[in-house]
Amino acid sequence: MKKNYWPEVQLFALSFLTLFLELLLLRYLKSSVWCLAYFPKLILIGVFSGMGLGFLFHSKISNSNSRFVFTTSFIVILLLVATTQLFPVPLPHMMGGDIGAELYLAGSSLTTELLIYAKIFPLFLGSLLCVAGISQLTARYFTKFSALRAYSIDIAGSCAGIVSFSLLSFAGAQPEVWFALTAVIVLFCWSKEFGFVDRAVTLLAILATVGLVNLQERLFLGSYSSETMVASDWSPYQKLQLTTLPDSHQQLFVNSIAHQLLANPGDFEHSSMFSFYSRPYHVRKDNTPPLPIKRVMVVGAGTGNDVAAALAEGAEYVLAIEIDPKIAEYGKRYHPLKPYADPRVKLVIGDARAVIAQSQESFDLIILGLTNSFVKASPLAQIRLENYLFTLEAFGSMRRLLNDQGELVVFNYFHNPWLQRRVRDLLSASIGSSPQILYESSGYVQISARKISSFSPGITLDKYQNLPTDDWPFLYIERPSIPITYKVVALSIIFVVLIFMAAGSMLNPPASTSPKSEAEISLRVAFFLMGAAFFLLETKGITQFSLIFGATWLNNSLVFLAVLLMVLLANWCALPLRATASPFIFALLFLSCIWSSAFELTALTEVVSPLWRFVCASLVVFSPIFFANLAFSLYFRHQQTPENIFGWNLMGTTAGCLLELTSTLAGYNTLALLALALYVGVFLALKRAESLLMKRAKHVVVPRGGQHQPTYEAYETLSVGSLPSGAVQLSDRPIEKNIA
Repeated sequence: MKKNYWPEVQLFALSFLTLFLELLLLRYLKSSVWCLAYFPKLILIGVFSGMGLGFLFHSKISNSNSRFVFTTSFIVILLLVATTQLFPVPLPHMMGGDIGAELYLAGSSLTTELLIYAKIFPLFLGSLLCVAGISQLTARYFTKFSALRAYSIDIAGSCAGIVSFSLLSFAGAQPEVWFALTAVIVLFCWSKEFGFVDRAVTLLAILATVGLVNLQERLFLGSYSSETMVASDWSPYQKLQLTTLPDSHQQLFVNSIAHQLLANPGDFEHSSMFSFYSRPYHVRKDNTPPLPIKRVMVVGAGTGNDVAAALAEGAEYVLAIEIDPKIAEYGKRYHPLKPYADPRVKLVIGDARAVIAQSQESFDLIILGLTNSFVKASPLAQIRLENYLFTLEAFGSMRRLLNDQGELVVFNYFHNPWLQRRVRDLLSASIGSSPQILYESSGYVQISARKISSFSPGITLDKYQNLPTDDWPFLYIERPSIPITYKVVALSIIFVVLIFMAAGSMLNPPASTSPKSEAEISLRVAFFLMGAAFFLLETKGITQFSLIFGATWLNNSLVFLAVLLMVLLANWCALPLRATASPFIFALLFLSCIWSSAFELTALTEVVSPLWRFVCASLVVFSPIFFANLAFSLYFRHQQTPENIFGWNLMGTTAGCLLELTSTLAGYNTLALLALALYVGVFLALKRAESLLMKRAKHVVVPRGGQHQPTYEAYETLSVGSLPSGAVQLSDRPIEKNIA
């Protein structure tokens, strides 16, 4: 009889859909609601929480209600999109504000902060509800397969979701294409139980979402009318809109916030533009003339204003580095001075820190100007795109590229006095000379430092406090601490999740206390801690891997994909292993966590060979991730209710998202040690569960061949894979082969 593979296809499609929607919501919402660009973790936690709740409580939803809940998820997505249009969050009224001990491009009024949070928190709830509605159906398909097979199909679907969305980003597809593709994926998620009404409502909701998103793309949410818009695009990082102002200048908006003004041919003769871009090439305040500047590096070149100024001042070679390919494209197409068309200019699209680390060129001047980004480098972490440019190690790399007496010039809007002081201290500690202010007006500051050949960086670091490093790269946080904003967000998320958990628990009261129920509790705790610990390892690995190879969207996507492929590899490697291997695996996991924490990954930036650099970085980053997945697979493979255990693991991932906030207090290297502590808890919880079940096995026996033997039922909640010889399986649920 021919096997029916449709259940596998449906589970694959549902997993594909969940991961695809996660990336879609992250990109769309953080670009449509400007302040969410600073808090993408809010949406990420909503997605993880929704997945966990869907897996935990799917059994409390009847088949007919399950179809209704799945359909409702797409109505929730439509409401999320409508919310961004009907109730927009007000744009910032000032260039910088201190909110909860961290600087943002926002106002600093407490009323404004509370108002903004009140408007963006429903987006978290909406993300949670729509993903929960899809995940409860995914959990039902988990029950059709053995634990490890279901998990492998789920991960394979997630990999396909990442690849598909990455390809759409590479192609520059608009949001209406993203949402339209979900309709195609949904076609493979339906079973024969879905009626005409279910299908029609789902497709109509998606169609309405596509139409609304298309309408939004035609509108301009900034200060000018839509008639002035020249172009509108989505880069892999943010939403871009170019408008023409009444004075004929063109203004680039990022997520509806004014970002760059494209200079006109006569601008460098005017005092304002001269102060912005040309002053580094002229006389200093101490009346010392600058050295001849022939070779210039521009970090964060944008549309090309700094490059145009360098060319106007006689530079013979300009290396322009810009991470956003669409912004650079706008510079090529629309900048009146056409700086990128000049043969003296070399434009590099990529992460500046990675380009600087591998460069062997030398420069008379390095300009680090107006690099403030409006997005986080990754939704997993708290660092923004430019944070790794403002660390001691980054400034040290720039110093290496300066010629003798070469200069590093930093300019930006440093409204806060401590932030300006921090930049001056970074220059002093890294370059050598005392920084001097070239220009200052209304918070805009230009700071310059000249390289002193005899200076040895680091010898006077004890006189500086709280300088950003690659381990603690938080330029906009004054001192190591957890900002109050993060604490408020964390507490509100915990409150909401606990309410949902309590509501679900009331539908499923716990059984009476027994060794078996206590073992189940220990097992759930173990998988919960596994989820939290794995998220910390993943965040540390992806963040530091991106530091070596660049925090570009492509690198981040490839690292995410590599992590999921590592999960599939661990699933395959776990099959032939016996349960007696678990202590050895945990020992390797503990050692790799310690190694990952102690190893200075930034030392690999000096490795010239990209292949060896990748191999060495992968060993440091992926070895704890691999052993963590191997331990998970070994204990997950024999679960009789894998969807429930997987739900607890996902809820642990939510906890890991919140624990990652401690990086602003202690740095990223400590995340590996925190993960190590959690895995020690995992090991102890699993051993306790095993001990309790072994006691239970003495009382659960069946006659077989004249002898009493313990049944598999006694071990069904523990995936140790070490059944006593001759143990009988009473459950009809399929289990993995190769049981020891």
